[in-house]
Amino acid sequence: MDNISELKQIIVKTLDTNKTYINQDLKEKKSSISLKSSQAILIGLDKITAKSSQLIVNLNESKLFGPLEIKILPIKLSHLLNLIKSTFHLLN
Repeated sequence: MDNISELKQIIVKTLDTNKTYINQDLKEKKSSISLKSSQAILIGLDKITAKSSQLIVNLNESKLFGPLEIKILPIKLSHLLNLIKSTFHLLN
């Protein structure tokens, strides 16, 4: 039981660290894109032209990139912790 609580703490700290890093990285960029918390920025690479495109995708909305349909879905921390917990049990 101790391992699971430690694992939860590590995950929460990692998520916070990643969120801080991403926020700092976005602030440092010169582009004046204002994102809502329900949006994601994705970089798509066109393999034919070798050009990358920036895509801003709203939560639960579909966006097309060539023939690829992209949809950002929400995930709850509890679902992530359950997935990690079940993976942890498989490894032991």
